[in-house]
Formats: sequence, C-alpha cells, structure tokens
Amino acid sequence: MIFDYLFDQHNFCTFVVPVCDQDKWEPIDLDKWVLDLVSSKPPIATRNDFVNNLYEKRKGGSDKKLIKVALFSDIHVDYTYTEGNNIECGETVCCKEKNGKPSSDANKAGPWGHH
Repeated sequence: MIFDYLFDQHNFCTFVVPVCDQDKWEPIDLDKWVLDLVSSKPPIATRNDFVNNLYEKRKGGSDKKLIKVALFSDIHVDYTYTEGNNIECGETVCCKEKNGKPSSDANKAGPWGHH
C-alpha cells in the first residue's frame, strides 16, 4: 500500500518530514529515554504531584486565585470526525460517519478526538 510505503521509517524521516539523515537515524526505546531523562532530575521533580506543589507554594497560603493553563500544540482538525462514531474501523483514520456506530461504549470516539 502507498500509505505503508510513505510512512516506513526511511521515507517518513527522509521525505515526508525531512528532518533527519537516514544514515544517522536510529530507533529509540521511548520508555527508557524518558526514564533516563527523569533519573537525572532532583527526586522532588520526579513525583507526580510536582506541578501541583509548585502552584501551592506560589500561592503561599494567600487567597490569590491561580489558574492552570493547558497548551495544545500541533493540533490537526478533521472536519469529518464525528463524536460517538466507531474508533475501530480497520483504516488509518476512523471516527467518521462512514464508520458507523460502535458495538460498545468502549469504542466510541470522544468529544476531543481519539488517538
């Protein structure tokens, strides 16, 4: 299939998103990379509540109202995406009207997309 050809590691990295030299490209173990990165941080920064603790410290017991902001980047809008449609369709991109309704709630496309 043309899709498989375009998105194999050589073509994607070299032609589709020309950011890497194929001769130097090596697959990495993402889990190991993240763990290695986190292991170099101070122990306090490796906890899941690190950011929440920063907010509380910044607030300092005052009545200041703090807000958290989520930044979304690299968003891809699909105007044919339909919430509630089937996420399992055997195609690369699902969740469209033509994919119909799922047989279970677990396979329903959510309101903000499905990866």
